[in-house]
Amino acid sequence: MDDNPEECSVCCITYDESERRPRNLPCGHTFCSSCILQLTTANQLTCPDCRASYSATSLDNFPVNYGMEALVKKLKNVQLAQTAGAAGGKPSVKPAAEKQMSVKTKGGTTQKRPSGMSKKLWSLLGEHESSMRSQVTSSQNTQSQLDQYLTWLTDQKEQNLQLIKKMEEVTHNMATFVKLIEEEVARVVAMKQEGEEGVKQLPARLECLQNANTAQEAFTAINHAVQCSVEVEDWRQNCQEQFPDVNIVTTSMKYGQVREAIRTALDALAAETDATHTPALPPHPDPASTIMDKINTITKMPQQITVENLLEMSQHIKTLVQDGMVFAVQEDQGGIRSSRITQENDKIYMYCLQDQPPPPHAHTLQVSEVVGAMDPSSTMVHLDLAWGGSTRGRVHIRLSPNTPAAQQFVLLCTGQTGVSYRYTKLHRVFNKGRPGECVWGGDYEGKGGAGGAGIIDISGGQYRESGRAGAVWWGYGDAAWAAQFGIITRGWEGDLRFPHVFGKVVSGLEVVRAAANHSDITQVTVVDCGIVLNQ
Repeated sequence: MDDNPEECSVCCITYDESERRPRNLPCGHTFCSSCILQLTTANQLTCPDCRASYSATSLDNFPVNYGMEALVKKLKNVQLAQTAGAAGGKPSVKPAAEKQMSVKTKGGTTQKRPSGMSKKLWSLLGEHESSMRSQVTSSQNTQSQLDQYLTWLTDQKEQNLQLIKKMEEVTHNMATFVKLIEEEVARVVAMKQEGEEGVKQLPARLECLQNANTAQEAFTAINHAVQCSVEVEDWRQNCQEQFPDVNIVTTSMKYGQVREAIRTALDALAAETDATHTPALPPHPDPASTIMDKINTITKMPQQITVENLLEMSQHIKTLVQDGMVFAVQEDQGGIRSSRITQENDKIYMYCLQDQPPPPHAHTLQVSEVVGAMDPSSTMVHLDLAWGGSTRGRVHIRLSPNTPAAQQFVLLCTGQTGVSYRYTKLHRVFNKGRPGECVWGGDYEGKGGAGGAGIIDISGGQYRESGRAGAVWWGYGDAAWAAQFGIITRGWEGDLRFPHVFGKVVSGLEVVRAAANHSDITQVTVVDCGIVLNQ
């Protein structure tokens, strides 16, 4: 939700009645006239929020949002009245009381140890709950692998069935292959059915572990969980050992080439087809790999994907991302570094580069391609904050376009130059608990606030001033800490404005406020960071 509707979400400047009049796009989103002109290319405009495209021959294609203009006028009048009230000695804003509760979490939910249960048993219960959660995830992944394998097998069957009538000379061979596939399908279906009951019991066993309130209930829940876990793990191991059938896959490869040869011959009205060539069989895959890894190894699927593939997010790519098999890589003098790519809540994230190569079977693309494909007018980054031994939340920041500080922020969130904000600390809070409260961080060198030199020159560029909550800025001054940044957590209604604002928190401001309210700000860590690929 936008905390400052009176500002254009692209340039983060308040609407006015001249160059920055609010204008509506057909999709319902509103931007200022200046940004609409800058975003228009070849008489086409793409909405920065929903990416819908429209014809844009002039500003008149998009009507003025008079309601927004009226709101801006009203807000200005309110601000003037508050300023006048403050000048007369009357308080204009009463900060709301904030409460922070100390809670103990277990399994992602707030729980207290029952009085009748020992600490040791309580800890053992938590360990088994964690193990069961892992079992649920692993089993679901295996089910997904089986579904994909079944889909692949079925597709192979259908392709061959469509060609059998046109290939009298190879009918016998093709029919035999279809029968092999049907047998394999039956095995997969039978294996799925065999594991369904056990997989269905996992959430129930997990719930029992979570709801155990007595020692007897805990022992019973643990015994049932262990029994269920062993059964499901045995089933998963059987799946891994039995599928895919290398004979089925390699035979499919053989007849895949035959099919293409037949299609070419039929198109050319040829009388004969050479279907005698058999490709060299690939090596047997590692039995410890996943089902889809085996498919990739047997069929030698290409490991390189493109940014377009990633953004289109087909079911195949989505599965690879969910299985943690897609990485962005960068090669420099120190070797190959990699960053994982994930999908969470319909957003695709590329995390900070780490000093290690991707896994052996990973699908990769270049970091430069990912960053280069991002829309410079709508760049979004994220910071994951943690304290007290757990991650507290994610902060999304939309950066102002074409500012050197924003470019530097992207470089430090991705780690492209070898240094990053990952594992840095927030080291200071200004005006704690008062209007104008601001947290400060970004010292990637000393972690304490004395370092964090700029990695590019950010003194140029057009920056704005703001006192609103969520504004992200850098303090113009010593180049030795030019990479440090501040985030305003409590808006200032007076004349105070923070300089050199280059971004705005679009979600997660409550996480930064909670960090500012923590007893020791130096315990707050940026445990991870990166960029959002789809805006």
